[in-house]
Amino acid sequence: MIKQATVLLLALIFSSSLTSQARAQLAGQANPTEGEVAFAAPPAPEGGADSAQPAACDSPCYVVGDRWPYRNCKAECDPAVCNRGYGVYQARDVCCSPGVAFPDGCSSRPSQCWVVESFALRTCVRDDRKCLQGYGVFPNEAACCMTGAAFPNGCANATKAEQPCWVVDTYWPSRTCRQSRTLCAKESGVQSFPSNEACCAPGGAFGAEGCSAFVPVVPCWLVAEPQYPNRRCRQSNDVALCNRGWGVFQSQEAARQKTVIYSQGGQAMLDAMAAAGVKRLVAVTSQGVLSDPAEPYVYRFIIKPLLMADMYEDMRRLEQLIVEAGAAGALSRTLLRPTKLEDAPIGNRKPQVGEGLLFRCSTCKVDRADLADLIVAAVQDEAQYKGKTLYIST
Repeated sequence: MIKQATVLLLALIFSSSLTSQARAQLAGQANPTEGEVAFAAPPAPEGGADSAQPAACDSPCYVVGDRWPYRNCKAECDPAVCNRGYGVYQARDVCCSPGVAFPDGCSSRPSQCWVVESFALRTCVRDDRKCLQGYGVFPNEAACCMTGAAFPNGCANATKAEQPCWVVDTYWPSRTCRQSRTLCAKESGVQSFPSNEACCAPGGAFGAEGCSAFVPVVPCWLVAEPQYPNRRCRQSNDVALCNRGWGVFQSQEAARQKTVIYSQGGQAMLDAMAAAGVKRLVAVTSQGVLSDPAEPYVYRFIIKPLLMADMYEDMRRLEQLIVEAGAAGALSRTLLRPTKLEDAPIGNRKPQVGEGLLFRCSTCKVDRADLADLIVAAVQDEAQYKGKTLYIST
């Protein structure tokens, strides 16, 4: 495991050092080792993403489509967005110019995505579902197999088995198996099976659960950006987006329903805890679940009702489930309500923690590390934190 993690770290470092000239040269090379294809997406417009699709109206404006892992601009036909007065451009070329929407301009998403298949065998595989994972993605097999890219010594010529085997294809968002000829030998370090049925059966590749009945479909539905001034959903034919495992819906009706991930997920968690005999729970929600007259005007009357109302309502349902279970003696609970989370310390200030402690400011923040310390403390000292609802901010 340590060796694999070290190789992955080296792969990330070296892959980021490839020059644009080298990538351009590799784009025209043939695949030298004839790697396998786990999943190939249908041909897409230049750029490979929904943002590259033509506009659905005659006179669109252009706004930021995605910021990571690829930067791009997309056509927008909603008059409320095009007339909002900021972050709107008359042409895609203008939006994508360096220093306009992005300091370095738009970036290009490859039409193919190759990732590591086996560290032990040093092989790459095409899997267009992973184009958006943000690391270890290469535009073709030659780029993946280049010395110092995915592997310090490049790819090796793996021996292909005469008869195919079946191996794990994806663990998330669905559990599936795929056919392979390169991963059948023990040297691959991968568990293989003689058939798809054996791979998917309970007790096979995924333990007692087996393969999942659900498999992401294309097209799927996503929340449309920007979310203000109108909250909308959009259809997507992007294989990578539909397989990312979050914020994806199978129909427009499902996408337009109110948020239930906190309450339904929380109920499933409580049911699983009860079945396993686990009673200790430390849950994190947000100070935003409260309706405080002293909240900053913009936050209280614009941000919360327009952008966060459904989410906070569902968080309140989750808290109610936890509090009721705690009152019934089914669990020992602690609720934590942080303010805005940051990725760095807030100056030299220490976080404040307390019950009934409201932070009535639009700039109140807390370092994620400080919140993590509080979570650990609540887990380790159940007697001190049991039954409490705590606020934390810096």
